[in-house]
Amino acid sequence: MMFQEISLGKEQGIELNGSFLSFSKEIIRDKLGRRLDTLRVTKNRQPSIVLLDSIDDNQCVDSPRIFCVFSKLKEDKIIIFGGKKVYWLDLDAMKILREFTLGRDEIDSEFSSSKIVAVDNGILVVLEAEVFLIDNNMKLAWHRRKLYTDIFSKIENGFAFFISDSNRMFKLSLSDGDIFP
Repeated sequence: MMFQEISLGKEQGIELNGSFLSFSKEIIRDKLGRRLDTLRVTKNRQPSIVLLDSIDDNQCVDSPRIFCVFSKLKEDKIIIFGGKKVYWLDLDAMKILREFTLGRDEIDSEFSSSKIVAVDNGILVVLEAEVFLIDNNMKLAWHRRKLYTDIFSKIENGFAFFISDSNRMFKLSLSDGDIFP
């Protein structure tokens, strides 16, 4: 498993398995007038896929960004996230396989943070108020909420360690997401 952070202010695409994926940011409004930071993904100039709420464009980053997760074992699949949603894409068919809504909200954008760590059984994603693991088969293994004040510390012996605002350490199992004091 590999991941790459892509700054939409600098990089506009990636080369992946002999294809070029280009990315462009679009801002659209839903029926209620809410802003949706949207990503348009195009492969080799073919028809594109539009991913709503998929860009991290908060007050804590210099330019809009996304994160891509991919695997050499599943060359036709990619996972893209950054904003309020995680998307699993089939690059051969250029279609969305699955989407997962995160707990992010634009009113909390000043607290936004993203930490991504490669671990033995996949990719651990630590956001401001949640943690999830994408396993080596590119599936969502588990998802847990956390407090904004729970700070990621380290990975050790199959656990992710966090420090709470009361300066107490707790650990989260990488295999199933269970939390231990």
